[in-house]
Amino acid sequence: MTKADLATIVRYTLGGVIVFAVGYSVFSTEHNVPLTLQESGAVSKVSDFDVPKMREEWTEYINSAGANEAYKEFKTAYGDKDFRIRHLASHLFGEILYQNEGMKSVTLCDFAFNPGCFHGFVSAAIVEEGLGALSDLDAVCHQVVGSEAISCQHGTGHGVYDYMGPKRFMEALEACDRLKPIHPIVNCTLGVFMESSIPTASEEFLQIRPLETENPYAPCPAMPKKYHQSCYYHLGPWWQIVFKSDFTRMGKLCEAVGNMDDRRACFLGIGTSSAASSNYEVVLAIQQCEKMPNKEGKLFCRMSAAEQFYGLLPVRTFAPSLCEELDKEDKKRCLERTGPSKVIDFAQSNFKGKSNGAAKEFRVVFSDNGFEPENLTINKGSTVIFETIGDRSFWPASNLHPSHMMYPEFDPQIPVDKNDSWSFKFDKIGTWNYHNHLSPLYTGVITVKE
Repeated sequence: MTKADLATIVRYTLGGVIVFAVGYSVFSTEHNVPLTLQESGAVSKVSDFDVPKMREEWTEYINSAGANEAYKEFKTAYGDKDFRIRHLASHLFGEILYQNEGMKSVTLCDFAFNPGCFHGFVSAAIVEEGLGALSDLDAVCHQVVGSEAISCQHGTGHGVYDYMGPKRFMEALEACDRLKPIHPIVNCTLGVFMESSIPTASEEFLQIRPLETENPYAPCPAMPKKYHQSCYYHLGPWWQIVFKSDFTRMGKLCEAVGNMDDRRACFLGIGTSSAASSNYEVVLAIQQCEKMPNKEGKLFCRMSAAEQFYGLLPVRTFAPSLCEELDKEDKKRCLERTGPSKVIDFAQSNFKGKSNGAAKEFRVVFSDNGFEPENLTINKGSTVIFETIGDRSFWPASNLHPSHMMYPEFDPQIPVDKNDSWSFKFDKIGTWNYHNHLSPLYTGVITVKE
């Protein structure tokens, strides 16, 4: 056994327990599984780990059955093991995956065993290639579609913090700046915050980060502004632990956050926590969100919970149920979180600016309440005038944030000043989701028909 193998066992023997994103799968294969599984149905005790043997056998299995099939079998073999066993094993598998399949295979990793696969993969990549590996990882993440792409970047953040450790916390966040976020909040920096507060990697971080009684929001207020939303989002899952699932208390803390974007990110984090802590039971998740102190909190909690349900295949069909019994406008906003491009067509709704066939010019107003109307159906060739009222500038642009790659021309390139406007002629048929680039929690949809 090499020193590196011994260090791997020692470092990853223990870990914190939190289900940030839960997944499961049932797989079968005709390939012969590694001898370690034939003999014992997977390692059952930490002391049983023979790292060189596992590395050799899983490498052979990847080469014979393919990485995808090997990871499926791996999850089946270790699915019912103790958390420490699962995490150590998945960390090793992540290392083996990178060493044998290279950067492109990071997309196979998921959160089935928490971010263990990402931990091992990203750490191995950085050890081999340095921080320059992050650019290549990011390029791969951007090639993936849907929630898997978000998990890819978020898992990278877990791996970056795992590699750098608590003494290089700010360096880990700054390393994430090398990536182009696919999701405005659930991204690499969120992975860093999550791993620092709810550790899942090594014996250096055995305890959940303790609560600072006088500052339950720490470290968020002291962070550079660009990290605020990810930081406030991560408080929900962490508070759930330190406050023993007191969702009422958690909601009141979010309500007291002064900045609107940070406050809404805080409520979204509680929604994420609600989905996982309810074991993806719709009724319980809704009950927890209903403990939020105001309409804003209840809506954003449900929106995030719905997004979490959609991201987990076995419960995906239940995601829209999180939006039931909300009023008409809130239900529409909530349903937009239940899948990519699965926005309800509200062309029949009585919105100002609804398509009337002959009209060629429409107006969308941005205020503290967001875009109004949020959903607009127009004919190809029509022009939409985006106006802002109130005290804030805005920047309407096509998804995805921040690249705007879905409809690159739909982007003014600069912010629109308060009490000003920007016009854009839509000449592409389709459903175009967009957001405020300066505050991505505000979203809208424009459907262009022939």
